[in-house]
Amino acid sequence: MSEKSSPLFWLVFKSGDTLSVTIQSAADIITARMRAMLAGMGTFQEGLRLDDKTGKKVPNKMIGRALSRKEATALLKRLG
Repeated sequence: MSEKSSPLFWLVFKSGDTLSVTIQSAADIITARMRAMLAGMGTFQEGLRLDDKTGKKVPNKMIGRALSRKEATALLKRLG
């Protein structure tokens, strides 16, 4: 099964003074948040579902893990 078979969510978490971004594949935002929190991402700040067209632009290697600031910035440019 492909990582992208479910909707993708752009989630932002805070740990101390640091913000982290993760892209999670899940049926809904609650499940996406729970998966990221169980992985130790920190305190949820905000999130949104990526539409299907935008989600197809996200490389599989960026799904399900914390993105570095450089990776998140590059991905935003790619999605724009």
